[in-house]
Amino acid sequence: MTHLIETRELCFSYDDEENESTENKLEGKYALCGVNITIDKGEFVAVVGRNGSGKSTFAKLLNLVLEASSGEVYIDGKKVSPEMTDEELLDLRRRVGMVFQNPDNQLVATIVEEDVAFGPENLGIPSAEIRERVDAALELVGMTEYARHEPHRLSGGQKQRVAIAGIIAMMPECMIFDESTAMLDPSGRAEVVDVMEKLVREKGITVINITHLMSEAARADRIIVINEGKVIGEGTPKEIFTNTELVRRAGLELPQCAALLGELRARGVRIDGAGITPDECADIIIKKLQNREEE
Repeated sequence: MTHLIETRELCFSYDDEENESTENKLEGKYALCGVNITIDKGEFVAVVGRNGSGKSTFAKLLNLVLEASSGEVYIDGKKVSPEMTDEELLDLRRRVGMVFQNPDNQLVATIVEEDVAFGPENLGIPSAEIRERVDAALELVGMTEYARHEPHRLSGGQKQRVAIAGIIAMMPECMIFDESTAMLDPSGRAEVVDVMEKLVREKGITVINITHLMSEAARADRIIVINEGKVIGEGTPKEIFTNTELVRRAGLELPQCAALLGELRARGVRIDGAGITPDECADIIIKKLQNREEE
């Protein structure tokens, strides 16, 4: 089976980047080293780790913003290499889109629909098809009514949804969200994660969410944990967040719901099951209360 994305012994050092800021360097080490992962089409994957763990570097290597120091990256079975022609690299970048932390850095036009059309126009897509793509992308992110609005007048969450629509309009197979909710308030974060889920469930687009927020990671199908440039764990949200040693080693916090159940257990309340999402947590607590009444 061919994976959409595969890395083999992937390593990267910012020491190889002459003009790179030292801000993201892991002192005396590779920012990433020996990373072996596979991501399949239609998966919703969260990549988590503490600040400086290497997760954003990983995202930039997948999107070809950075070039690996060693190891290999494959996109749909095709090896990414410096020997690729400009046309081949452009084709790969079309297939893997990236949404960054600050939406203002991705908005280029003065009208929302013109901004969403910018990418497809640069790809040489015919005007009629661009119109269809823009309308479909805005509808998917719930921004149709703002098509003629000025982006700078929108809220942070709305701006990020416009930025996402701009990537969707280029019809990538995979979208990488690099800390894309970090600058948003809770409402804006929820809006963006809802869009991520719609991309996966309704459009079959592969979504990789690079995040330090465990409540977001809990909504993914699979979580990859990176610490000090290495993958130290991967699994479903329940597998990751019930592995207390792994969570401690990675310097992560449990999602609020899992932390609540843990605190109740620490206080002597006997609770069965692992709850990651609010609904799961509520079901477990309700079941416990019902059992107490029957007792």
